[in-house]
Amino acid sequence: MILPTQWPSLYQFWLRDRLTQYLITDVAEDDPSRAGLVKIGQLQEDYTRLRIAVEVHENDPDDDRDWLHNLIEENAQEDNRRFRQVIGGGRSYWNRRFCLMVHIFLDNLTREEATRIKGAVMHRIEQALIDAQDCNGLTDSAGEVALEGAIVRENGQLAGDDTFPIWRYKAWIQYKTMRPRKHPSRP
Repeated sequence: MILPTQWPSLYQFWLRDRLTQYLITDVAEDDPSRAGLVKIGQLQEDYTRLRIAVEVHENDPDDDRDWLHNLIEENAQEDNRRFRQVIGGGRSYWNRRFCLMVHIFLDNLTREEATRIKGAVMHRIEQALIDAQDCNGLTDSAGEVALEGAIVRENGQLAGDDTFPIWRYKAWIQYKTMRPRKHPSRP
C-alpha cells in the first residue's frame, strides 16, 4: 500500500531544520562552506549563485516508482522483523521515505579549496543526519509517531566539467513510524 502526500510532512520539516542548523545557522557568514539554501522540494532559484544548495524531498524525485512510503506488513522484508512482530491491535507501522539532494558548485576554486569545502559540508551533513535520526516520539498532526530514522543508502559523485565542477550527493532516508489504534467513540 502506498500513501502519497500532497504537502510537506513533519519529517521533511524535521530534516530541513536539522540541516539548516548545521549548514547555515551554526556556520559563520563568511565561511565558503556555508550553505546558501536548505529547502523542501525542488530548487527554483538560480542555485549556481548559492554555491551550496540542499533539497529535501518526499520519496525519490528521480524515480516516482521507487522509494515510496509503505506499510510494513506481516510478509515484510527481514529488516522490518521486529516491527512485523508487533503488528496487531489496530496499530500500523510504516516506512516513511525521503531523499536529500545536495549540490556543491566548486567553480573558481583550487582542487585543495574544493576538497576542503566539500569535506566540511559533507561532515556537517553527516552530523545533521545523525541528529535527525534521533526522532523517537516525533508526532505529526495525524498522531503518527516516529520510532527511528536511518540513512539507508547514499551516493556522491562529481559532475559538470573542468570549468564548472559540481559535487552531487544524494541520501535515501527512512523513518519507521507507528499509527496508534483508534478507539471507537463512546457515548
